[in-house]
Amino acid sequence: MSLFQTFFTDKIEVTTYIDSKYVKGVWTKGLETKKTLDAFVHPCSGKDLLSLPEGERVKQTLKIYTDKKLKDSDIICIREEKYKIYNVENWVGSLPCFHSVGVKIEKDKSKREA
Repeated sequence: MSLFQTFFTDKIEVTTYIDSKYVKGVWTKGLETKKTLDAFVHPCSGKDLLSLPEGERVKQTLKIYTDKKLKDSDIICIREEKYKIYNVENWVGSLPCFHSVGVKIEKDKSKREA
């Protein structure tokens, strides 16, 4: 067990889309890959919120520390909720890791089950 795993107890599932691109003006998701990482999750600070695009600041957010680098626009699943990743930074502290902000992806309320 690594030192990181000793302190970071939440498991997150990370979904990455490889080779996503626009095709004739329509965004096309690439190959989906999934992996599980250990993470330490906290509420965001005001400084973290200011780093987000304006429309994202009013949504539920989490500050996420991982020992593996995430990518902007990765999707993570934690505690059965999905979050889009923003602002991945190398964080140098007592335990070197990566810091990112997750913004909750709201469920589409227009698609109601009959």
